[in-house]
Amino acid sequence: MRYGHAEITNGYAEITNGYAEITNEYAEITNEFAEITNEFAEITNGYAEITNGYAEITNEFAEITNGYAEITNEFAEITNLGKGLGVKSVLHSTENRYILIAYKPEAL
Repeated sequence: MRYGHAEITNGYAEITNGYAEITNEYAEITNEFAEITNEFAEITNGYAEITNGYAEITNEFAEITNGYAEITNEFAEITNLGKGLGVKSVLHSTENRYILIAYKPEAL
């Protein structure tokens, strides 16, 4: 009977070891999944940084465009005011400077 008891104990040990191997493999898979998740998070964060950079550039472009629209609107207002007085105007720009030249054609 003792021999049979040893066989049962050894069989139980084999089952327990098999279960431990499965548990360890499951732990490895879980760890690999965590690594993949972290790498995906890094990629997502990198994409977010690129997107934010693009948004900043877009916002700066919008500010420049709005500034140009303001200058254009001012020029249009001055041009319209000058029409009634017989004054012509020209908008000249050089390196971030705008010069409005107003003149009367008959004075030339």
